[in-house]
Amino acid sequence: MGFLNWLFGKREEKHSGPSYLIEFRLFGYPKMRAKKLILHISNKFRVHAVTRTRVVPHITLFGPFTTSNESDLVALFKNVCIRNCKNGIPTFNIEGFKYFEGEADKVIALNVIPSKELKNYRWDLARQIKNITKGKPWDYREEYNFHATIAFRDIRQKWQRIFNYLQCSDFKFHKLPVIRVTLLKGRRILYEFDFIQKKLKTAKNLQKSLQVLEIFL
Repeated sequence: MGFLNWLFGKREEKHSGPSYLIEFRLFGYPKMRAKKLILHISNKFRVHAVTRTRVVPHITLFGPFTTSNESDLVALFKNVCIRNCKNGIPTFNIEGFKYFEGEADKVIALNVIPSKELKNYRWDLARQIKNITKGKPWDYREEYNFHATIAFRDIRQKWQRIFNYLQCSDFKFHKLPVIRVTLLKGRRILYEFDFIQKKLKTAKNLQKSLQVLEIFL
């Protein structure tokens, strides 16, 4: 949800400079199903806020936000990831769908249930980067709404029909791993932390390993 607001112009004027975002993305079959579902809902109900750009099913962990200290942000991001990967790879479940009130409209999303490790990781991250970021109020709270957006912004008159329609779809996955957490600057990947290799990667060395990863997931 945060990423989409940022992408389509929901910015706060008091925040200057580039926008950043921290997220993790779905991989493999869950990614394929989520992407197909998002496109199907967009076409069937003629709601296009999510599909105006390339569809990337993801779960936002923090942001969008701004910072005046990118180097400290990257260092803190890396340190939090390394510290938390000692507890193993975070996991999450997807249990159907949910809706809630967003900043400008209703939001319909995949209902993401985080593991204790994932909750702790996100909260640790939020606390560590709090003093060098300007983000949304909910980013700095321990209780956090984990979700992957399916439709929002242009669904005010349609959200109930869309949500009812989705009840016919069985969308459940258990123990999905958080393979990588991505730090975006604008629309560009700045860094990713790989929880399998326990390593911070730059955009330059991501493409080849992503291709290999998709083969096995």
